[in-house]
Amino acid sequence: MVSAQKTPIRNNKGFTLIEMAIVLVIIGIIIGAIVKGQDLVDNAKAKQFASKIQAWQVALNNYYDRYGRFPGADANGIIESASAVLDIDSANFRPLPKKPSRLAG
Repeated sequence: MVSAQKTPIRNNKGFTLIEMAIVLVIIGIIIGAIVKGQDLVDNAKAKQFASKIQAWQVALNNYYDRYGRFPGADANGIIESASAVLDIDSANFRPLPKKPSRLAG
C-alpha cells in the first residue's frame, strides 16, 4: 500500500505588514479628523464670544444714545460701585485657540 505523504500545513495566524499599515493609516485619519473637528469647535466658540461682546457694545451704545449716560451711572456719569457692576476676578474666561482655522473668516 502506498502511503500518502502529508504536506505540512502552515498555520498562518496574525496580520501581514500591509494589513497593519492599512490599520495605522485609518487610525491616523480618524485622529486627524477628531483634532481638526475640535479646532473648528474652538473657533466657533471664540467667534460666538466675540459676537456676544459686540452685542453688548451695541446695547451699551444704544443705552447711551437714549439716556445720555451708561447703565449704572448717575446724572453726572459716575458709577458709584464699580465692583458691583463688574467683578473681573470672578469672570470665567477661556483662552482663545492658539491656531485659528483656515475656514475662519
